[in-house]
Amino acid sequence: MLAQAVWGPLLAVVIALVPWSERGLPQVLFRTGLIPVLLTVRSDRPRKR
Repeated sequence: MLAQAVWGPLLAVVIALVPWSERGLPQVLFRTGLIPVLLTVRSDRPRKR
């Protein structure tokens, strides 16, 4: 959980602060930031049932 809490904001800061000339790398970083969230949703879903 701590890694997820650090991962998302860290990628958001990198995407916001670096002056990107292309859209490709920021999109990859954004999708990479979604991986921990999606894994958490997938693993928490069986617990709620």
